[in-house]
Amino acid sequence: MEDLPDILQTDEFRQLLRDDFEFTPNKHKSTLNKERRLTDGMTHLMFNALKKWERHARYEEIDFVVRLTRDFQRSVCSSDQKAFQKALEHNGFVIDHQFFRGGRGRRGESKAVTIPRSRVQRAVHFIRQWHLSQQQDNEEFDVDWQKTFDFKGVQIPNRVRINTRIFRNEIEQTKEEDNKLFEDWHLQSRLIDAIQNSGWLEQNYRVSLFGRLVGTGISSLQSCPKKILSRLLEGCWQLDVNTASLVILYQEYQQRTGGKESFPALEEFIANKTRVRQTISEHLGIEVKAVKQTFTAIGFGMTRRITPYPIRDRTGTVVNYQATTLSRNLGSEENAVRFLEHEFVQQYWSEYQELTNKLTKRIRKENPEWIQHLKIELGKQDSRVASSRILDKRKMMAFLFQQGEARILRSICRQVGQSLVLPKHDAVVVNRRFSDQEVFRIEQGIQEETGYRIQLSNEVI
Repeated sequence: MEDLPDILQTDEFRQLLRDDFEFTPNKHKSTLNKERRLTDGMTHLMFNALKKWERHARYEEIDFVVRLTRDFQRSVCSSDQKAFQKALEHNGFVIDHQFFRGGRGRRGESKAVTIPRSRVQRAVHFIRQWHLSQQQDNEEFDVDWQKTFDFKGVQIPNRVRINTRIFRNEIEQTKEEDNKLFEDWHLQSRLIDAIQNSGWLEQNYRVSLFGRLVGTGISSLQSCPKKILSRLLEGCWQLDVNTASLVILYQEYQQRTGGKESFPALEEFIANKTRVRQTISEHLGIEVKAVKQTFTAIGFGMTRRITPYPIRDRTGTVVNYQATTLSRNLGSEENAVRFLEHEFVQQYWSEYQELTNKLTKRIRKENPEWIQHLKIELGKQDSRVASSRILDKRKMMAFLFQQGEARILRSICRQVGQSLVLPKHDAVVVNRRFSDQEVFRIEQGIQEETGYRIQLSNEVI
């Protein structure tokens, strides 16, 4: 687990989260230490709510429901996980004890825990009051290039300085609102380090097994929602790769075949994605955002299944049902059916499967070293991968896409130089507006360095 900010590891803060225990000096030292660990575990769960990958699949549309894995519980209290669960439930956390092991092509699911909004509200209020008590604020924006992360030859800045004064003014002028609680928690949790360090936020990174640059730590801005990021990095701009996944896999295949095959629907989507999404959203009567999310999910291997998945307990008894990704993204099973019946969607999905099947077949024939290496490394984490004869298509496409994405990102970072503020996965945040001519030159540079012909969107963050 990541280190918590110092002010959230005080008994004063811990007491705000606990109604069932008093942190008083007369308690035995071992008892106090155990209860501190349990309470810090609650705080970690609250921070996990800010991470997309920690959201529970059954409740991914709900802000404060996260996974409660066995490994997490062991990291909090290795010898007494029941005590941790008991402390959670005594303080308003609701545990969904249903879980199932993976099998038949489906990943298993851990228990889920709902974080009480009252505890988040207390944390937000505590941080806001602490902010007001601090004597100095920073009013400058800056990027520190003295210390950098080496992303395979490209330097990425490790510190960004934000204007904390504007947030002090905001706290003084606005009230805490329950309907903005998730947004407030995102913001206040990141402001802690900035206020303690004259506005500086540490930006630490690691490179994933698939080659993707991943921000780590509580103060990381990479996974911060755009709405919050625009406030933290006010005045910055973003260069974003259009339809990154589809473009990369499409061009990987065309490079291998000399561009002899045509995929009309895929090519139409690459050229006119905004119009296509808008047309389908109007047809279904839903928001464009939901359609965009669904097309993205197709690229990551979503199935056409509409019928909910049964959730079984340890005895095999069905205890609940989980909606499919398709139905969840589009809001209902009815919308999912209508989406699948749409002529363009049918052609697009069929062509995408054809493209990825053919690309997978060609890569298997090439048999690059990375296939076996990836299978071995993933097998250390998942026994099903270790026991399978070959690496499955979905993981091969994910590796190919994320490797291509990383190459594009390195090219962009190299070309924007010290205008770089923050790298994302398929985008960068920069400290100024790049002219259309500059953006075109960057696109040309990407093609020269990687072979990918891509287009960049250029907008204020």
